[in-house]
Amino acid sequence: MHIKKDLRLTSFELINLILSIISIILSLILNDDNLIYGGKSLLIASIISILFIRICNINFIKFEINILQFQIFISIFLGTTLNFYSILPNFDFYLHLFSGVMCSVISIPIIKHFCYKSNLDISNLRSGFIIFIMLGFAALCGVLWEIYEFSVDKILLLNTQNNSLLDTMTDIIANTVGSIIFCVIYFFKHKEQAK
Repeated sequence: MHIKKDLRLTSFELINLILSIISIILSLILNDDNLIYGGKSLLIASIISILFIRICNINFIKFEINILQFQIFISIFLGTTLNFYSILPNFDFYLHLFSGVMCSVISIPIIKHFCYKSNLDISNLRSGFIIFIMLGFAALCGVLWEIYEFSVDKILLLNTQNNSLLDTMTDIIANTVGSIIFCVIYFFKHKEQAK
C-alpha cells in the first residue's frame, strides 16, 4: 500500500508555526525569557512533529495530526510561553491526562499500519487486544517523557520535575488514566458499531 501524503499544513500546524514566530519576535522586542524559550520550543516541536507526520509511512488523518498539534499548543504555548504551569493549579496534571488520550488516539494509525504490514485485517482483531496495545503505547510514551524530563534536568541542570518522585508518578498516573478513559470510550464505540 502506497500512502499518498497530503503535504499541506493543517490549521493547527499553521497556528503553532505562526504563534512560535510571533512569540520569538515579541521576545526580542520585550526581552522576555518565557517568550523566547516558549517560542523556540514551540517552533522546534512543531517542525519535528510536522516532519515526522510527513516522513513516516503511516497514514494519519487530520484529526490525529490536529490532536498532536493541540497537545503541543497547550503544553508549550499555554504552559511554557504563557506560564500556565504557574498560573493554573494542576495544569500539569490535566496536561498529562490529555496526553494519555492523545497518545491513545495516535496509536490507532500505528496499529493499522503494522496490521497492514503483517497482512492482518484490523477488524479481525479483538477490541481488547487493540485496547491493550493503545494503553501500552500511551503508558510507554508517558514513561519515555519522564525519562526525557529527568535527562534534560540532569544534563542542563534544570528542575522541571521539582526534584520530586511525586511529580513523576503523578504525571505517569495521569497519562495512564487519560489513556484508560479513551480506551473505555473506544471500547463502547466499537461495541455499538459491532451490533
